[in-house]
Amino acid sequence: MARDAIAAFLGIASSSVEVEVIPRLAADLEATVTKAGRVREAAELMHREAANLTRAAVVSLADAGLTVRDIGRVVGLSHQRVAQILAQPADAAPSGSLVDLMAALEASVSAARMARGEANEVASGEGKPRPHLVAAAGPTPWP
Repeated sequence: MARDAIAAFLGIASSSVEVEVIPRLAADLEATVTKAGRVREAAELMHREAANLTRAAVVSLADAGLTVRDIGRVVGLSHQRVAQILAQPADAAPSGSLVDLMAALEASVSAARMARGEANEVASGEGKPRPHLVAAAGPTPWP
C-alpha cells in the first residue's frame, strides 16, 4: 500500500520502490526489548549448562552402578531419557560455559537496574537487596 502510494506520487513503477519499516521505540520500550533478548540468551546458556550437568550426573550415577530406572528417579527424568543420554557419544553433549552464563546474567541485571534507575540506589546502599530464603531438607525416602 505505501509502496503503491510512493510510486504514484513519484510517477514511477511500484516494482522499483522498496519500503523498509524501521520501528522507533521509546527508550523504556527499547530497554525492555534489550533486556528480554539478554534474558533469552541467559536462559539458553542456563539450559545448556543444565543439560551438561544432567549428563554428567547421569554418567556418574551409571558408573556407580545404578540402573537407568534408579538414575531416572534420582535426577527426575524418565528411564527412557536416561538411556538416550547414556547412548549419546560424549562429544555429542551440549556445550556451554558457566562463565558465559554468569556474564550474561550480570549484564541483564545491570541493564534492568539502569533501565529502572536503580544502579545508584543499590551502590549507595539506599536500595537494599531483597532477602531470600534457602531451605534444606534431608534425603527423601524412596517409594
